[in-house]
Amino acid sequence: MKLYNFSENTRLFFKSYLTNRTQLVQIGNTKPTIMEMKSGVPQWSSLGPILLIMYINDMVYSCPDKAVDLYTDDSTLRKSGTNINDIQNRLQNDLNRINSWCKYNNMALHPGTFKCMLIGPPSKLSQLGELQFSINGQKLENVKHKQVLGLHIDNHLNWK
Repeated sequence: MKLYNFSENTRLFFKSYLTNRTQLVQIGNTKPTIMEMKSGVPQWSSLGPILLIMYINDMVYSCPDKAVDLYTDDSTLRKSGTNINDIQNRLQNDLNRINSWCKYNNMALHPGTFKCMLIGPPSKLSQLGELQFSINGQKLENVKHKQVLGLHIDNHLNWK
């Protein structure tokens, strides 16, 4: 917030809002456990999405061509080109950079939630294999369609 020129009073307000917080965790019928929150923003709060965007806003600078789209916790990496190996290598390098940024900023990526999609005309896609990406050794899933911010997009750029 200091980098964004927030006043000292505003920074102190947010510091008090974000410190000394607890959360209640209950899974199934287990006894709820109260845990101290060491980082993060309160889930489902009005300020949560804004605070998260402020926190991750500089993530795009970890990728040389800044081909990262951020929307709260739903971010997208994109590349285009004519050589599939070049696209794959550039995207994997960006994934590695973002993973490093997250580690440096005390954030964890969850590879199981990542999806890969190769977009193009059916004639070209039939000649290409799947994309092969991984984060921390975990392979990412390839999909032929994905919902992005409420829009259903498929690998031929048809959407609903």
